[in-house]
Amino acid sequence: MEMNKSEMLVILLISAALAASGQVLFKLGLLGSHLYLAMGLASYLTSTLAYLYVLSKAHLSWVYGVSGLSYLFAGFLAAILIPGEQLSPLRWLGIGIIAIGAAVVGSS
Repeated sequence: MEMNKSEMLVILLISAALAASGQVLFKLGLLGSHLYLAMGLASYLTSTLAYLYVLSKAHLSWVYGVSGLSYLFAGFLAAILIPGEQLSPLRWLGIGIIAIGAAVVGSS
């Protein structure tokens, strides 16, 4: 069964969210919990498998561009879940520029 672009986009968004979650879980794990490290590895592995699946069906330039949304997800999750994590306005601006670029690539 052939996937359409919107289905691939949904899988990529899930992959990006899982990659960002994995990074946040890695950080939390390094602050003291091996369970978070294990959960981070599982999240990152699932993200990678989803990414590879879509990559097998679409152009690398599109897939990689859309996966840039993981920066946006990671910023939000870090600001909410990691104690003491501070994102300056300049960092948010950079994340916003990346997100806009990923959205442009995703719509092409």
